[in-house]
Amino acid sequence: MKQLVSFFLSITVFLAASSCQTSKPTVAKVDKKEPNLINVGNSAVSIGEFKYVYEKNNANDSTAYSEKSVREYLDLFTNFKLKVEEAKSKGMDTTKEFTNEFAEYKKQLSKPYLTESKVTEELVKEAYERLKEEIHASHILIDASAEASPEDTLKAYTKIQEARTRALAGEDFGKLAVEFSQDPSAKQNKGDLGYFTALQMVYQFEDMAFKTPMNQISPIFRSRFGYHILKTYERRPSNGEIKIAHIYLRADGNKDSLLIQNQALEIDKRLQNGESWDKLCAQFSNDEKSKNSGGIIDQMFSSGMLVKPLEEISFGLKEIGAISKPVKTVYGWHIIKLIERKPLAPFKDIESVLKQRVSKDSRSELNRTFLVKRIRKDNNFEENPKNKLYVFSKADSSLVKGVWNFNRADENLPKTLFSINKTPYRIKDFFANIEKEQQNKPNIAPTQYMENLYNQYVETALMDYEEAHLEEKYPEFRYLVNEYQEGMLLFKVMEERVWGRGVSDVQGLEKFFEANRDKYKWENRIRASIYTADRASIIDSLKAEMGKDYIEDVKAKFEETVFKPKSTTLTSAQWQSLSKIIEVMKKDSSAVLEMRSFYVQGESNGLVQERIDLIKSYLTSVGIAEKKIAQKNLGLVKDTKNAVLSYIIYANTKNLILTKFNQYNPLALQFNEGLFQKGDHKGLDMATWEIGTYTIKEGDKYHYITIQEVQPNRQKELSETKGVVISDYQQFLEKELINELKKKYAISIDENEVKKLIKK
Repeated sequence: MKQLVSFFLSITVFLAASSCQTSKPTVAKVDKKEPNLINVGNSAVSIGEFKYVYEKNNANDSTAYSEKSVREYLDLFTNFKLKVEEAKSKGMDTTKEFTNEFAEYKKQLSKPYLTESKVTEELVKEAYERLKEEIHASHILIDASAEASPEDTLKAYTKIQEARTRALAGEDFGKLAVEFSQDPSAKQNKGDLGYFTALQMVYQFEDMAFKTPMNQISPIFRSRFGYHILKTYERRPSNGEIKIAHIYLRADGNKDSLLIQNQALEIDKRLQNGESWDKLCAQFSNDEKSKNSGGIIDQMFSSGMLVKPLEEISFGLKEIGAISKPVKTVYGWHIIKLIERKPLAPFKDIESVLKQRVSKDSRSELNRTFLVKRIRKDNNFEENPKNKLYVFSKADSSLVKGVWNFNRADENLPKTLFSINKTPYRIKDFFANIEKEQQNKPNIAPTQYMENLYNQYVETALMDYEEAHLEEKYPEFRYLVNEYQEGMLLFKVMEERVWGRGVSDVQGLEKFFEANRDKYKWENRIRASIYTADRASIIDSLKAEMGKDYIEDVKAKFEETVFKPKSTTLTSAQWQSLSKIIEVMKKDSSAVLEMRSFYVQGESNGLVQERIDLIKSYLTSVGIAEKKIAQKNLGLVKDTKNAVLSYIIYANTKNLILTKFNQYNPLALQFNEGLFQKGDHKGLDMATWEIGTYTIKEGDKYHYITIQEVQPNRQKELSETKGVVISDYQQFLEKELINELKKKYAISIDENEVKKLIKK
């Protein structure tokens, strides 16, 4: 059984999702008062409310309504109500912060109830049928906003009409798009939109595209962007759904992005050379959920569910088992493998997803139109035509300038403009709304703008009225709203008495820890460093490098100092180039510089040493220790006219080892270090847990392990397990709180009603 507290804590996290997925219930009036099941303090819980919450949390429980299940849940629910009663007694539900937050939640919860179910169902079914196909089309757009003046609207319509007439006469549609279309992309694509399907364009455009026969020109139609015509070319079946696997390399701000790219390219190279997908996935993918199961993502994807680069490359794979080239997204680098392809899912399987998409699509405007029409009828909307005409007569040029105001002494202000269920909405209310909502609209006639504002005001009034009476019409909405409100109150009580105190009460936490020290223990642990490779030869080379005092820094490349024969003079640019060496040396205290000299015919060893001493003197003058500078004479060079000093940096850091081994293959050698317990690392578990070095073969992997310290079993200090102790302390505080509240508030449960709930 789900924990009731956990359920209420999850409310705010999943608010948006749950409000979108909640289906609109049937209207049901509650004339008969339901009996109460529980009384806690001054609050009562009806049978209906308890059943609503119980069934919501036990929908898939085969033991639902058994005596054990009911009584366990009743106990949890009573404890929950005790905390809510405590919050109310402290006035937590009356603060401005709470009321504002709750009002916003309630508005979100009301959204599924403020929709026209039948219209939504028809639009969802239509969208599904259209998703079975993709259409290739081009279009021409002439800008015309909804608020364009009649003159501008006529000009736009005349222009699109001319384009259509010429297209029907046989002129090339692409050339006409370049000439006429005000879509910014038309100059490049000649109006060609490629293939698209349902839910990818504004509804008016999609609707016309699917209704226009192939190779025909559509009638003129209008969307919020303006006037359109389109030409269709062909239809093809949809891409359907695919299942994919991936090797994923996560974007990491601490890593060089080029390094991640090189790793992806190296994996791609090894896949092309025939290495196992599963092996490479398990070894290198950053998707912990899928890496050990071949990278398979356990869901099907259809168009629109993947980010664009992944969608294009995934649907572009034709054969099962085909593998893509590496592709970059905002999340990192991916290599995709096609696992399964199947046609569009059955309607019932994706109906809920389609409902969400339709609710956010432009076709939702149709739903709102039908909804407002229904609310007008259901709530006895009545207009006063005479007063409406009077209101419109007050429109003047100041309205479209956004500075209109009304005469507060006007005797008509108290008159009713319209009513909803006999609730009057007066002229003064509308005029006040105009003053608040008006904007500068220079391209629209004053009377037209007044009518627009009136229609918006009426629609808002109808929607607000419906929303305000939802709890009367829908009992389950009333329960849901109450559930959210009480969940918020629970959170506030728990934050004050349990969660917050569990973190801030330092003395109480320490006292609790001391009383329960035996619960918090470390098992045997070791401090170790682990190098991992997929070839034994790499581990052998690693051992050789680890035996050296210093390792060459292969990333530190410096410009050589070139001397003319028998010269010890440096140019200003050569002196400047030495600053890079100084920068590296100062950053790494372990770094050592080796200067290597090459001399030419006719030069002496003394001259070579003079050059070295010159540069060494400069380096020591800027703070580089002389003991950190070494030299090596490489002798005579016959095939060049100039003598050279080259530079190599050596150091003893672990990073240099990784850089050296991974300079040509970014995946050659991996490194991990820290404190480990049994089970943390498979290769480490195979070693003898004693100080020393170990070479371990684990499956296809080779590990070189150094154990520096073995820590025996011991009790943990508070600092080492503070998070766990805080959690335990919070549970302790919650039990104390429940015991306190049970003494503070009277609890009564109607046993007769409980027995009615239990199903044998």
